[in-house]
Amino acid sequence: MSNLQPTYGNFVLKGIVGGTQSDKFYSEGTSNGNAWRRLNFSIKTNDNASVYVEMMGSKNEKVKFVDASDRKNKKEYFVPWADRFKERTDKAEIFMASKVGLIKDEAGKNKVLSLTQFDAVECIKKHLKEGDSIYVRGSMQFSVYEGKGQVKYIIQQIYHTSEALDFSAEGYVPEASFNQDIVYLESEYDSETNKTAINTNIIYKSKGEICVMPYMFFINHEKYRGDEDKEKLLQTLKDSFENLSYGSTIKVNGNINIYVEKVESEVEEDSIPVSFGGFQAKGQESYVRGTTIRELEITGGDGSTLIDARYSEEDFVPKESPFSSDSVIDISDDEENDSLPF
Repeated sequence: MSNLQPTYGNFVLKGIVGGTQSDKFYSEGTSNGNAWRRLNFSIKTNDNASVYVEMMGSKNEKVKFVDASDRKNKKEYFVPWADRFKERTDKAEIFMASKVGLIKDEAGKNKVLSLTQFDAVECIKKHLKEGDSIYVRGSMQFSVYEGKGQVKYIIQQIYHTSEALDFSAEGYVPEASFNQDIVYLESEYDSETNKTAINTNIIYKSKGEICVMPYMFFINHEKYRGDEDKEKLLQTLKDSFENLSYGSTIKVNGNINIYVEKVESEVEEDSIPVSFGGFQAKGQESYVRGTTIRELEITGGDGSTLIDARYSEEDFVPKESPFSSDSVIDISDDEENDSLPF
């Protein structure tokens, strides 16, 4: 599998902060003698959906700085950890710095700081509050747990929004989206759910080795039933995947769907337990049960990134199984996107 190239992806979320009062919000410790810090909290993107995001950073002996003002003669520096905040005379910045915009300047606008992940965790912990309206960009990490693929959302940029979010406001449109390079395997339409399953491989590096993880995306035709324009566009997308060769690579984009699917069930009167005595209180005639749905819904593909039949089945035959409970897919974006949401 040496000829396989890692796939990359990113996410964007806009929502309301939750979970800052939980014990899991902030943790710290040491590993191999180096201190580390970690954040984990939720972003509510609408009344029925929350996505958990996280950030972790470690203290190191040196910090890498890059001066990319002249792209043809890019310069790199390594600065002692204690000197990372010293004022510089050049245009070098921390390599792959986290962007934190949670502090207002004198004009009331976000003051954007470029920090190491270790310092960013501390800054976010100090300035992020329960109920804040924020905008987050980051990278996705796929992991395998008990044979199933899971996704983590790693913060790279975080800002307060210019105005507090109101999900009930007229015309409000939730933002919870992703883009991801995939290796296409096959697709299958399910008439009962009105969804098309897109079976893919995600390629990543673990401990210097190339590994492959199967992951299933979806096209949700039912979600857009009645919208003729989008129904046609998704039908074209479905047809395009069906005509795609096995092993083709393409960058797709879509929605992050994490929500509780609520179903109300009536309780039959003869099923009410009465042997202990008393009567049933009003409001207990029915109950609500919910199943948490987690899926990445593809809404489009970038044809300019398509490489048809890039890989064959033989390319994915491992010498030994890459799957273990602690294997992680790190798909950090290669290029920093500094565009702000305000």
